[in-house]
Amino acid sequence: MLNSVFFFYTRKRFPFLYVGGQNGLFSSSGQMDLGRQSRSQSWSMEELYASATDGSRRSSGSEEEDDDALKRAVLEKLPTFDRLRTAFWVSYDIENQQRHVHKQIDIRDLGSNVQQQIIETLFKVAEVDNGRILRKLRDRFDRIGITLPTVEVRFENVTVKTNCYVGNRAIPTLTNTARNLAEMAFGFLGIGLSKRRNLAILSNVSGMIKPSRMTLLLGPPSSGKTTLLRTLAGRLDHGLMVEGKVKYNGLTLEELVPQRTSAYISQTDVHATAMEGVKTNIITDYIIKILGLETCRDTIVGNQMIRGISGGQKKRLTTGEMMVGSTKALFMDEISSGLDTSTTFQIVKCLQQIAHLTQTTIFMSLLQPSPETFNLFDDIILLSQGQIVYQGPIEHIANFFQSLGFICPERKGIADFLQEVISERDQEQYWGDKRKEYSYVSVSQFADHFKQFHVGQQLQNELLVPYNHTESQKSALVFKKYTVSKRSSSRHVLIKNGYLLKELL
Repeated sequence: MLNSVFFFYTRKRFPFLYVGGQNGLFSSSGQMDLGRQSRSQSWSMEELYASATDGSRRSSGSEEEDDDALKRAVLEKLPTFDRLRTAFWVSYDIENQQRHVHKQIDIRDLGSNVQQQIIETLFKVAEVDNGRILRKLRDRFDRIGITLPTVEVRFENVTVKTNCYVGNRAIPTLTNTARNLAEMAFGFLGIGLSKRRNLAILSNVSGMIKPSRMTLLLGPPSSGKTTLLRTLAGRLDHGLMVEGKVKYNGLTLEELVPQRTSAYISQTDVHATAMEGVKTNIITDYIIKILGLETCRDTIVGNQMIRGISGGQKKRLTTGEMMVGSTKALFMDEISSGLDTSTTFQIVKCLQQIAHLTQTTIFMSLLQPSPETFNLFDDIILLSQGQIVYQGPIEHIANFFQSLGFICPERKGIADFLQEVISERDQEQYWGDKRKEYSYVSVSQFADHFKQFHVGQQLQNELLVPYNHTESQKSALVFKKYTVSKRSSSRHVLIKNGYLLKELL
């Protein structure tokens, strides 16, 4: 996701980085003026600039502005790739109030120290400065007519089933394991000794995850949240039976590679204990900053035998690993596990800004979000017993339950209310229609009523309209399974295994 963000980030000059401007990158050390991307052969920036300036030296404020305008005009003459990668490095002498243009630089080779200095200068308070910078970026995109690639995810009549044992037969004992092996052997001969129960995890669910909006997936445990996320991300186990269609920009999962088009962040954290050497770029430094991982950037991950970073830091590291990339759709499963309320709010706030200002599609499940975190989301999907109870704008969900006679108390968190009102045990306490006697409303009744609710009718009408392929940008989708050759992949695998073997020895 963020590879594409920073690709466009440097395609035009940084809106907040003008040579000689007031919003400089470095207050006392230097700043850069970046150009755009190019496809032709390049010629020397220094030669162009030298000939254009004709050896003149400028010192006054107006002359410096003319110098900046001339330099930007020179950048416009460069081929596209050079404009993308080239910048002027300017240093400042505070005592003498002078500046000096040293030379052109390649922004791909800034060095780790300069990259960290850029991030530390721009992002003092992550959730505040992140939105400010991305807003300036988005405004410049709009002015010059750049359209960011987007991914719209639709799922229609999706049902996920599995065959499983019930009762004592499902307990993983030695006897049951032996029986399973025997039944598997007889199964090859066409002989079935026992019957399994057909269990529906998701039951005929339909919906839409829109770009540039952040959608919350809420529901009690065992409601099918993880299965829905994995289904949409194309990472469902092969042993499950799936019916229905999942589409990215109108294309089915068979027509593209969903594993590379989207990123799925699971509940479990699996990392290598440590890797030798440090290789970062400005994107990884940006992710480390907004996720609050600066204090452990040089610490090994660790495992059961080696002490490393904490559980909450591992969860944030898992989130960061999936955010670094060119994917425009993120499916996040319980990313708040092990995090306190304040840290969760900060991360979700930064993700909200990324979703709104870079038109990223974010679908996130949280178990018990705080009211402040809950209000950051644009849409919500309330899931229970494998059925969608509500899907739509977050501001209409209270009215939906109020139309059925259930009212959220003033001092009650809306997220807790939503999970309890669909529970048979806790539902009665929220009954607010004193004119009628309370009667239990099942999940199926909630789902049927939602289809008659104005939000549900609008959703059905949107699903009936086919996706407009003329607006689709193929750069948001990936159609090749591998980006590198098998030989290169094998070499990197051997290097990684060598590092792991070195740790064991």
